[in-house]
Amino acid sequence: LCLHLTISNSLTSNKIYTTDMAYSLKSVWFKDRNKKILLQNENGPCPLLAAANVLLLSSKITLPESSIRNNVASIDDVVNMLAGHALRRNEQRTETITNVSEGDDHAGAEEAAHHINELLTLFPSLQHGMDVNPKFTLGPTGCEYTNGLGAFDIMGVDLVHGWLVDIEQEQEVAKVIGSKSYNELVEMVIRGNEATELREKLAKEITRLLSDDDEKIT
Repeated sequence: LCLHLTISNSLTSNKIYTTDMAYSLKSVWFKDRNKKILLQNENGPCPLLAAANVLLLSSKITLPESSIRNNVASIDDVVNMLAGHALRRNEQRTETITNVSEGDDHAGAEEAAHHINELLTLFPSLQHGMDVNPKFTLGPTGCEYTNGLGAFDIMGVDLVHGWLVDIEQEQEVAKVIGSKSYNELVEMVIRGNEATELREKLAKEITRLLSDDDEKIT
């Protein structure tokens, strides 16, 4: 209850979120059990709901009774569920580190608090999308580390992608791509296009000069 009030007051006082935003619930059959998931209230990417639904399906978070009764969850409900889960997860980590070190680990506690604050700061942007910079030859979890990816790590949710090159079937392509990310490859394409345009311009200029020389010779 204390956690809920602290987070909720923080969000509403700073007006970071659209507090009237709400998400309908849907019942789905998952691994022989009836589960509730959150539905988007408008089209477009929503990593916040993706993370929440992964955790709901794996029973790592639970919806408030009021949400189940009304078949709708507010943005505050979603944020409090995710923040509470992240807090419990970090507390377990801190306890593990403390037990291993057989003493108080103030650094671990401070790091856990930092992660939670970072997560709360990132939540607003996760309502509308997230920058992901995949790497095509490093497996489904191969991505450049970003703050958004860090938020998923704090919540204990793996982010995977399907932008993969078959290293065995497309060896030449894989060799060219290497460990480069999507953004790095886009920059390569742009540089290649610019080089092509320059080459074509030079070729035209050389052709013109040769043509002028021919006329002078004749």
